[in-house]
Amino acid sequence: WYTNIYKSTDYGKTWSSFTGFPSLNSSIQNITGDGKHIFAATSNHGVILSNNSGENWEVSNLNLNVMKIQSLYYKDGILLAGTDGGGIFKFTSSGLPITFSSPSTSVINKNKIFFEWSQSDIADSYRFQLSNSPNFSTILIDSILHKTTFSVYNLQYNSDYYYRISTVTVAWDDNFSQAQMIHIDFPLSVQLDQNYPNPFNSFTTIKYHIPAEAVVKLLLYDITGRKISTLINSIKEAGSHRYILKTSKLASGVYYYQIRYKNNIITKKLLLIK
Repeated sequence: WYTNIYKSTDYGKTWSSFTGFPSLNSSIQNITGDGKHIFAATSNHGVILSNNSGENWEVSNLNLNVMKIQSLYYKDGILLAGTDGGGIFKFTSSGLPITFSSPSTSVINKNKIFFEWSQSDIADSYRFQLSNSPNFSTILIDSILHKTTFSVYNLQYNSDYYYRISTVTVAWDDNFSQAQMIHIDFPLSVQLDQNYPNPFNSFTTIKYHIPAEAVVKLLLYDITGRKISTLINSIKEAGSHRYILKTSKLASGVYYYQIRYKNNIITKKLLLIK
């Protein structure tokens, strides 16, 4: 026989069926949900569910061996399923086996972090969040991912960050894992980033990072190697720094910028287009 669920928006005066509802040789035993997430218990096909108010439907057994579902109850992200002879089952996000394998330490000395976590058999995707506050009042990254790895670049040295993850299933978005903290310590050696933007027109930003306080020189050369300007020549504290290079007096062309820190020299190329 043909199975469907009917809805009314006028307190039962008129009814209409959901389009796209799967045709199953099963009866609907029970319906629950919160308006957006709808779960229907069937007599032979597990649970029919929708996570977009009935626009699309999917048949799922929720990883149960029992296909005869007698009753369902859903509230605040927790789903209870009563089966025919199989007992009552509880589905909740807090017990999902999601653990981070990377980073393996809470203190690192670089501003690029590679995150990796264990795979969940019931996850369709993962939601990753990064914040600079322990209560996640400020969200720096909030991404939906279809893999179990993620890389973050250009974090600030000598700063604390907090990260967490949740699984996203066809039925609902799960609660986040317990937040973990990582501290970005000072770099182990001097670093000079590529200027941005590049190529550029009127100005560009040059960032550099030093492990300890010392005299820093930032120099600018033309394509022949002739020094054009000394941009910085002063004592700088450990951490990240930036210099805004303005080019009102420079002609278009290739230039080189160079940092000198103690016995270290790093040179990179930039392109000015006017």
